[in-house]
Amino acid sequence: MPKQLTIDSPYSEIITWDNARFKDIFTRVQIDQIKDNFRKYDQDQDGFLNNMDVKFMMESLGEPKTHQEILSIIGEVDMDNDGKVSFSEFLVMLIPPPVQGPEMDPGCPALQQPVLSRIYNSGLASKAKFFEEAIYNSRDKTNENYEAVQSKIREKKKIEQMRKDEEEKERQEKERALKEKQESKARLAARAAMFSQ
Repeated sequence: MPKQLTIDSPYSEIITWDNARFKDIFTRVQIDQIKDNFRKYDQDQDGFLNNMDVKFMMESLGEPKTHQEILSIIGEVDMDNDGKVSFSEFLVMLIPPPVQGPEMDPGCPALQQPVLSRIYNSGLASKAKFFEEAIYNSRDKTNENYEAVQSKIREKKKIEQMRKDEEEKERQEKERALKEKQESKARLAARAAMFSQ
């Protein structure tokens, strides 16, 4: 098995790991999101997800599991049998299953199948889908909501402009009313002055 990746491994190392296994699968943004999620669930910050970390993760995702179910989940992903999920194993778990290819040939002995196929054949696919959905749901939605945010900003600006226009109309109306009042007083004073002479 190749050298283990860590949460601090640079993107270039991640996409070239194990014969460039992740090269066409994960983008830089996706790797950053996966790292953020891994850090969030790695409670003791040791670079691995142990049974307590996985328990916390499952509970955080709204899928609480029993201790035996947690051990089973870890066992399905733990390729080096150390009882924990490394960052490399976490990434491998998130790879979508291959659609076609000789590695999916049921006649191929399990030991000759690539690790990915053995993992997916072991029942990991449903858990991988669950983790993929969890990562997707916890992604940064800023770009997705950009247009909605811009629309709200435009709406607020429009409302603010309407308020300013109304205030300006009121100000002009008050000025006009004051001017008319002053002109009326001036006309009355002029008439009074004419009659007083």
